[in-house]
Amino acid sequence: MLRQLAAVQVDAGGSVGWITPVSQDGDLSRFVQMFIGTCERLIEDTGGKLRRTTRDIPALISAINGPALLLLDEYDQFAHGQADALLGQIIEQLPPGKRIAVATRTMPDLSSARLKLSGRAIVLGSIDLRFDLGESYQFLSERCRLGLEEVRELHSRIDGWPAALQFINLSLASQKQGAAKALRSGMTQEVVDYLAQEVFLLQNAETRKALLGICLADRLCAELVNHKLGGTGGRALLNRLSDGGLFLDPVDGDRHWFRFHPLLAIFCEPRCDRKTARKH
Repeated sequence: MLRQLAAVQVDAGGSVGWITPVSQDGDLSRFVQMFIGTCERLIEDTGGKLRRTTRDIPALISAINGPALLLLDEYDQFAHGQADALLGQIIEQLPPGKRIAVATRTMPDLSSARLKLSGRAIVLGSIDLRFDLGESYQFLSERCRLGLEEVRELHSRIDGWPAALQFINLSLASQKQGAAKALRSGMTQEVVDYLAQEVFLLQNAETRKALLGICLADRLCAELVNHKLGGTGGRALLNRLSDGGLFLDPVDGDRHWFRFHPLLAIFCEPRCDRKTARKH
C-alpha cells in the first residue's frame, strides 16, 4: 500500500520520502535524525532553500517545494511516548500539500479519534485491509487461473490476508513442491517463516506462552481467557494482543468477543502439541 501511495504521489508530480527503521533504530534521537535527513534530501531535490542548522522538523517540511508525502514504515520500531508525542506535533503543524503515511503494527498514541473527526486522518486497520472474496478472486485468477470455488475455499482459510495471498500466488506460480498443500490449507513455508520471524519470535516469553494457551479457540472473551490461563488479566491481555497487531480482532462493537486469524492458529497448533508433549 505504501508503494502504491508513493507511485500515485510521483505520478501527480509530488515528491516522496521514505523513513524506514531497522531493529537498532528504536531510539528517539535516531528517529529525529532519519526524519531530518529525509526532509533535507527532499528540500534539495525540489530546489528548496535548505538551512542545515535547523532541527525544526515542521519548518523543514514546510521548506519542501510542492506536494510531498513522507512514508513512515514499521513505525512500531519507534512507538513509545516520546516518539508519539513528536509525531503528533509534526502532524498538527503539517502545511497544506504535505502528508504523512504511517505503517505500524501497534496504534500510536496520536489522538487518532480527534484527527479522524476533523478530517485530518484516515486510519485503516487489519479488517479494512483484508481482501473480500471478489478481490481475492481477481488477484488469484489473473495470476494462477484458479476457479471461483477454489478461491472461495482458499479465501475462507486465509481470511482475505493479502500477504498470504501473495505467498500462495508465488508458490502456485513456481509450481514448487508444496504448492498443492498451500492451495488446500492456505499455509506455505513463507507464511510459516513470516509468522515465526515477524510475529511469534518477536514477543517475550510471557506473551508467547499466552498465545499458545488461547490461540486454538474459535472465539475468545475475557472470562474464557481467565479460565484457560488462570488469573484475572484476560481483558487486559486481549486488548494488548489486539492493539499490538497480533492477528487478534474484535468480532463485535463492544470488544467483548475476539478471534485470531485462522492461519495463526494453524501456525501455533504444532507448537502447542510440542509444549504438551514436553510436559508429559
